[in-house]
Amino acid sequence: MKRDKRPSKIAIGQLVLKNVTDLRPEAAYLKAVTELLGVYHHVYFIEVTNEDGMQEAINDSHGYYQDMQCLNAGTLCTVEVPGYPGRYVMVLFPFAE
Repeated sequence: MKRDKRPSKIAIGQLVLKNVTDLRPEAAYLKAVTELLGVYHHVYFIEVTNEDGMQEAINDSHGYYQDMQCLNAGTLCTVEVPGYPGRYVMVLFPFAE
């Protein structure tokens, strides 16, 4: 049986963040909403520090960073969010139906 060739890269355009909310100082998060492949997703940006080679979340009151660490061992890639100081781990998950 021969498999159909599928693309290894699919361009879906830019990620547009809507309703960006800064939850500091209660928690070191930014949150937003985005649409990806026709489905709305929650987007959380968890602020982290990287001291002495150890990445740690700053005030992660919901444990999102630890949840991501269970899926990915090691230091997670970080992003800068325009207009917000710091480095963040970005977490996306779909809305519930």
